[in-house]
Amino acid sequence: PIRGWGKEAFGPMGSAESHAPQKTTPITNGWDAKANVPIVSGRAPIAPRPGWLPKTGPGQANVNPLCWTLTIEQWVFFMRQVMATETWQKLVDVKGEYEVTMYDVADHFVKPWTEGTGCSIALLMNPDEQLPVEGILAHSWNGSIVEMYNCVQNVVNHGGIPYSARFYFDAFSEYQHLDLHFFEMMWQLKPMEQVIASKPTYGYIMVNTTLSEVYKRLWLTHDANLVLNANLQYRGLFDRYRWTPDMLESSCKVKTLEGQAAHGQDEDYIRRLVEQHGGPEKVDDFIG
Repeated sequence: PIRGWGKEAFGPMGSAESHAPQKTTPITNGWDAKANVPIVSGRAPIAPRPGWLPKTGPGQANVNPLCWTLTIEQWVFFMRQVMATETWQKLVDVKGEYEVTMYDVADHFVKPWTEGTGCSIALLMNPDEQLPVEGILAHSWNGSIVEMYNCVQNVVNHGGIPYSARFYFDAFSEYQHLDLHFFEMMWQLKPMEQVIASKPTYGYIMVNTTLSEVYKRLWLTHDANLVLNANLQYRGLFDRYRWTPDMLESSCKVKTLEGQAAHGQDEDYIRRLVEQHGGPEKVDDFIG
């Protein structure tokens, strides 16, 4: 186990137990545009909340967004805990090992384990001390979690980043229960803009997976535009066992403004910002 976050520190993986009849939750796989509902491809047992994860924390609104961080060591530990559950195994059985996404991790683990706490995973894992960001780990929510896990391991083993480095990773750094109060707070704080402007030591790292083209998500174009104008280090990660040379070459041919956002007004907002700071061609060249 990773130092300080292994079984010795917190007890067995998936240590929470229940003798009640097993409850399940839907496994979704895409969106039925015609019916305007998620496509349900199966059901998974509800993952027991682990005993090592505190039930209270400092509260998202009480902590500077620059300190909504967790270490690479904690990120890997959390994902290992997720992957040790029956819930994860069911997701793999239904979708395939490389087809499980961050949406799945959020729906089956992050959201139920943080519900009612007012805290993100990062703040619950660091309840006593929240330290400033040293890097940004970016991704597509539709990307492969297994590929991302491999990339994170590789950036430590081969990329010169220590396990102790503190990263901002939106799915774990931000509280995922966005009711109106938290939505308004996030819109006012614009945490990613603050984090990029702070120019963290290890820069902005984009995880690319074969399951999803990251720049089909227009908000990531917005991030790249901010990184470019902040003169912040930007690099991409790839799982080298999954990408062919042709795939890598194709990934460099970026047309960022072909991406989309969930809401039309967001797309207009992002495109205006990109145009104000040099235009889409400048962003495409920067990423490629």
